[in-house]
Amino acid sequence: MRTVSRDPLFGEIVVDLDRDGGVVRVEGESVPPGVLHRTGVDGLRTDVLRTDVPIGTRESSRLRLAVDGQQHDLRVGPGRIARRSYRIRTDGPGGVRLFAPASADAHRLIRGERYTGHDEIGRFVLEESSTDSSSVVVVDWSEEIRVAGAVARAAAPTPMDSTIGHLLAASFGTGARLMVVAVVSGLVDSVFPN
Repeated sequence: MRTVSRDPLFGEIVVDLDRDGGVVRVEGESVPPGVLHRTGVDGLRTDVLRTDVPIGTRESSRLRLAVDGQQHDLRVGPGRIARRSYRIRTDGPGGVRLFAPASADAHRLIRGERYTGHDEIGRFVLEESSTDSSSVVVVDWSEEIRVAGAVARAAAPTPMDSTIGHLLAASFGTGARLMVVAVVSGLVDSVFPN
C-alpha cells in the first residue's frame, strides 16, 4: 500500500508498505531512501505474523534496516503491556536514535539512547484514513523543549531523521497506552467480550 505524507521540513514523503512481502520503503526528494524488511523463512510466511504490527513482527533478529544503502542496527522491544516495551533503538551512520512512545497515539524520535527532555527531535503519529484502510505518517518537528521549567531549542532534524521516523512509524505503528490502562482494558475485554 502506497501513501504520501507531507513532512513540514522535507516535503513529500512516499511510504510503501508491503505487509505480505515484509517490506517498508520510504523515499522523497529531500530525504535519503530507506527500507526495512523482514528476513528468514518465517519472514515470508504470513500465517505467523502479528496482526497488531504493520510489518508483521517485532523480532529484531528477523528485521533489517538500511538508510541510503547503509545498514543500521535495530533493537525492537516486544510491544506488549508495558509502555517502555514499545521502544525501538537504531544505531548507524549519524548515531543512535530512539523511537519511544510519547502518548497513546504518538512516538517521539530522540537523538541518543534515552529521553532526557532536551534531545527530542520530533513526534510521529500514524493516522488511519477514514475513507480506506490506509494509514498516513504525520510528523511534528520539535522547535522548543521544556526542561525543568526552562525552554530550550530542540535538536534540528536531519533528512535521515525524517527517513528513520517515517520508516519506524509505518513499520510498527505509533503510541502506547499506559500499563494500568492496558491491563484494565484487557480485563474488561476478557470479562465482556464483543
